[in-house]
Amino acid sequence: MNLGELFHQFNVDHPMTPIDGSRMVDNPFTLQTQHKQRWGYVIYRTNYSSVEDWTKFLNMFATWTTSGFPSEDWVVGQTVRDWQKHWWQNDKTNFENASIEALRTHVRSWLAAQDVKSRRITFSKHYMFLAVGHRFLQNIRSQDLEQNHTIRDEEPYIKAYDSEIPMDDPGYAGWMKVAVTSVYNLYHEGMKHDSMRGMRSRYFEWYEDDLLEEETYLVESEFDEN
Repeated sequence: MNLGELFHQFNVDHPMTPIDGSRMVDNPFTLQTQHKQRWGYVIYRTNYSSVEDWTKFLNMFATWTTSGFPSEDWVVGQTVRDWQKHWWQNDKTNFENASIEALRTHVRSWLAAQDVKSRRITFSKHYMFLAVGHRFLQNIRSQDLEQNHTIRDEEPYIKAYDSEIPMDDPGYAGWMKVAVTSVYNLYHEGMKHDSMRGMRSRYFEWYEDDLLEEETYLVESEFDEN
């Protein structure tokens, strides 16, 4: 019996236990959030013209955002779901048609009022927030809530905004489009950065998780240096 046959026979006699993701208790995401046991965004509603559209958005956000989660059959997948708790800012009196600057002012004061544990800058809710306006709510009307992998027309996106925009960088947009299905991934990636500038592309509006540092606003371009 040659070496190959011996190796094959060994595998037959000693089969490896299949990798079972259900036994995975933690992953890098839960390890970084375990002391807090909560993750989520500050989310502003700025359009109140349709209860039906808003209800559809809430249902879509609750289901489509889980596309990046570990399987719900796994312990870690259930943990990620249990710890997801967003901070909804849904006050028509204060936020209907509010400007982005007004939202920035509010989120900064809101964060300042939180306890020390909640203000830790390692979590992306401190330097970015999401806003749901009229255009987004119109965009999801044609979407089938049950078919999050069959995108009709333009992929539904929500806008993420930087809580602060440096006055000395007029070229920095301070916002980016985030596909609804990428919200979890954005938060995960956001924990690796100290600001949204490290994730915002210089060249296009959409959030992408595989940008090189040179493609973001994290470093100065050669053009800016000249």
